[in-house]
Amino acid sequence: MFRNLSFVLGLLCTVWMGLFAPEHSDASPLLKTAQSYGSGGSPTRSVALADVNADGKLDIIAANGCIGCGNGSAFGVAVLLGTGDGGFGPAQNLSLNSQAAVSVAAADVNRDGKQDLLVTTDCFGTGLCDSGGVWVLLGNGDGTFQTPLVYNSGGLGGSGIAVADLNGDGNLDLAVANCAASGSATCSSGIGTLAVLLGRGDGSFESAKTFAAGGMHAWDIAVGDVNRDDKIDVVITNCAAIGFLCEAAGVDSVVGVLLGNGDGTFQPAKTYDSGGGSTGGLALADLNGDGKLDLAVANGKVAVLLGNGDGSFQAPTLYNSGGAVGDGVAAADVNHDGKIDLLVTNYSCNSNCGHGVVGVLLSNGDGTFQPPKPFASGGAGAFRLAVGDINKDFKPDVIVANVDSSGAGSNIGVLLGTVGFSTTIALQSSLPASTYGQPVNLTASVTSSGSLTPTSTVFFDTNTGRIGSAQLDSAGVATLTKANLNAGVISVHAVYGGDEFNQTSSSADLTQTIIQASSKVQITSSKDPSTEGQIVTFTAIVTSPTATPKGSVTFAFGKTVVGTAQIVPWSHKATFTTSSLPVGSTTVTATYLGNSNIAKSAVSIVQVVP
Repeated sequence: MFRNLSFVLGLLCTVWMGLFAPEHSDASPLLKTAQSYGSGGSPTRSVALADVNADGKLDIIAANGCIGCGNGSAFGVAVLLGTGDGGFGPAQNLSLNSQAAVSVAAADVNRDGKQDLLVTTDCFGTGLCDSGGVWVLLGNGDGTFQTPLVYNSGGLGGSGIAVADLNGDGNLDLAVANCAASGSATCSSGIGTLAVLLGRGDGSFESAKTFAAGGMHAWDIAVGDVNRDDKIDVVITNCAAIGFLCEAAGVDSVVGVLLGNGDGTFQPAKTYDSGGGSTGGLALADLNGDGKLDLAVANGKVAVLLGNGDGSFQAPTLYNSGGAVGDGVAAADVNHDGKIDLLVTNYSCNSNCGHGVVGVLLSNGDGTFQPPKPFASGGAGAFRLAVGDINKDFKPDVIVANVDSSGAGSNIGVLLGTVGFSTTIALQSSLPASTYGQPVNLTASVTSSGSLTPTSTVFFDTNTGRIGSAQLDSAGVATLTKANLNAGVISVHAVYGGDEFNQTSSSADLTQTIIQASSKVQITSSKDPSTEGQIVTFTAIVTSPTATPKGSVTFAFGKTVVGTAQIVPWSHKATFTTSSLPVGSTTVTATYLGNSNIAKSAVSIVQVVP
């Protein structure tokens, strides 16, 4: 698969440079800036994630073609133990007896609860490159591994590898893509094959049985039930259809689909044009939410082939991959909106930037995708990738195998995800129609698309501004009590500020009606009856059943206003003092003028001056 890595990557980069629009800058916070780690070898061809030392933290496994590394070493696999916070320790190299690793996977193939490593190599043994190798490194559970067992891959150049129970016996089996059948002169001139190594459940495997992959030079492999018959099927990328040269101009790569019979055997491959050349990685996922597995293929760009649910696929739709020479692809919900997005590694950006690119294509949810958002991969050229939550913050992180065209300078780029689970807010009012001054409970229930209950603060806003905030309780509920909302009809909405794991969100508008409060005035006289010229004080007491009245009270003798006084808030009283009462009976009226929130009211008494 990677036999002529320097030539192939250099040629592809030259061809694809200039075919894309210039790279644009992107301020999206989907991924943090890449941190680079030594991969332990070069070129680094692929990566996988697994907890190999059983400490609850994901570790990186790198497949390296480290033949002739400059120090006489020839390591094939390296393990970088995770620290749990997004960091990794130094690469610990595992020897494959001078063989160059191509692809790596991790699984518990001997059912002892410890992660084992499964690795493909170009050659079966030293100097025996007429067959590829499949290496099984049984884990000790502490990050170390037993002496590897090696199996013939059943064809030329072992490449992609996948692990699944292919015959339904409860034991994990291996599916391997060989670049060409045994006896082929070269990978490029041979028909690719699928090799099946059935597992015995104890970490050992039966000899490889092979099936034609449907095209020339098989590269990557994925497994899944594409026709929904509860049997595992295999999908393989091939650089060209049978009978075509892989590097010929205008020749598209093809995807071979081999439907499983449920017993570890497969039906003849049916092939689908990928719509582009330079086939690399592939991913199987339900990209449009219809319950059927779809296919994404990196072929310089990225092709999406929607599945029909019967094992067949629709014609490809091509998307810009975010850079030049898209080679690896993974499917994950990067922005936690419930839609599966695509991540594509590119050997270069669209202009001469000197680094690899991870293109993130956010999903529209219907099998179509938005233009890519490019992120530097942390190395000279991005090759393959893996996705997982390495720092346990419930955000997808991206691990990239970086390599340059000379095969030197390889490293591993780690791009931590920044976008938490999506949230929704349900906003309710305890009294959708309330009276001014009456306490109203505005309750915001914040729900996360993930497993962690949202924490932190909810803000409550109206069409005229913010009215307050409240903290979420252990159930994800925040309550704001308001008794001073101005009378009228207002729109209220809640805004969740987000936390470490959950995204911000806003609720729909809630209509809150606040009715003007009623008021009542009582008036008393300090002296009734009084004598002519005697000082008399009139006291008005203004009350409301739901509010504390504020403002002014007028005092009138008959229809003539003779004074105005302010209400003292703590006593609810307004007073007017006079010595000018006329002789006889006078109607004295106290009128509370009210305001937009509290209604006007008045009361009268008769004052007698004999």
